[in-house]
Amino acid sequence: MQTASGNFDLIEILTDDNYLEPFDIPKEIPEDVKKVYPYIKLCSKNPYISVIGSFSVGKSSFVNTLSGKEIVPYDTSKTTSVPMLIAKDDDRIIINTFFSKIVNLKIDYLDSIIDQVRHNPDIDYRRYIEFIVLNYKGFPYENTTFVDTPGYSGGDEDYKISKSMIDISDAVIFLFDASKGSLTDEDLYILEYAKSQKADIFVVANKIDKVWWEDRQEILDLAKKSLKNRNIDVGRNICYFSNDSNYEKQINLEFKLIKSFITAASQKEYFKLVEWSAEYWYKKGTALFNLERYSEALQCYDKAIQLEPDKGLYWANKGVALGNLSRYSEALQCYDKAIQLEPDNAMYWFSKGLVLFDLKRYNEVLQCYDKAIQLEPDNAEYWNMKGRALHYLSRYNEAKKCKQKAEELGYNG
Repeated sequence: MQTASGNFDLIEILTDDNYLEPFDIPKEIPEDVKKVYPYIKLCSKNPYISVIGSFSVGKSSFVNTLSGKEIVPYDTSKTTSVPMLIAKDDDRIIINTFFSKIVNLKIDYLDSIIDQVRHNPDIDYRRYIEFIVLNYKGFPYENTTFVDTPGYSGGDEDYKISKSMIDISDAVIFLFDASKGSLTDEDLYILEYAKSQKADIFVVANKIDKVWWEDRQEILDLAKKSLKNRNIDVGRNICYFSNDSNYEKQINLEFKLIKSFITAASQKEYFKLVEWSAEYWYKKGTALFNLERYSEALQCYDKAIQLEPDKGLYWANKGVALGNLSRYSEALQCYDKAIQLEPDNAMYWFSKGLVLFDLKRYNEVLQCYDKAIQLEPDNAEYWNMKGRALHYLSRYNEAKKCKQKAEELGYNG
């Protein structure tokens, strides 16, 4: 994607409707969900791990080491001015703006985006961009979303962003610069906030190659003491780290501790964003439905619909649950809503027909099955059920033809 001059221009893209796509937050969803809705919809629905630390502490290079490849560009400049969410998915970039728009870009444009943010200090991109999602097929952590956060440097806005990412994170990997001593008051302030938000914490003394190797344990001991004084218990979740290849052997064992921490976080079945995920409630409802616990399933489908009211599948499954509870009128209303949202979904028409069949409204049943067959003419079950409806209407010749068609298509019932 290039401008007329042949150069990638981030500001032009952010202001050109040819590139922007609308991203509307449904009015029906609860107010407390609206602030996290973009994170749920635009990034993977997994536990979040935020990498937090002060300016130029080495967060981006640390994320690259975790990933085993250079995912995030970095140098000594302040390279991350907005949060970058990293997840396993098809290679692409999604930019979420503060004016209810998104931009989808090829992953190849990441270097250009970072370069423009880095070399345009007069432009505060945080006024326009809420966060950037980096999706990589080769990202090694399938069930985890990492957040590379802007480094704080004493400004209220920097703290605000770090804290907002902690709010949605289940775990925090906190980096401090070992070459500058131990944890600062600013560091401890952020760590106290992470503790208050019930995030699991791992503390990393980064750039250990910049200090005498024999001093590494003293640095860790000082950090542990500072944490204890602030009543921040991290247990064994603290280690030193360096990207210097000369320290590779020594760092390897320490790094295993970090990976174990990540694995534990990624395996959480219950995480902060889970209750705000419509897909979670849908899956839970389906599990309960399969156990024939229809009333409980219905509650879950209601929650899914509350969070994502424009999903036909959720309305249809609610209809199935209501049908199994013999609440047929309500079930029909749900199918009508599902059909309104996705009129070309044959299964919704067929499912509505099943409810009408239970109500012995056979002429209406035929209308539904005819529509389902129009959409999926090779579905044997649809022809079979149409034959049954015709039989109940004493239209035996037509019923026989439908039965024959169903058998030709493989129906063995």
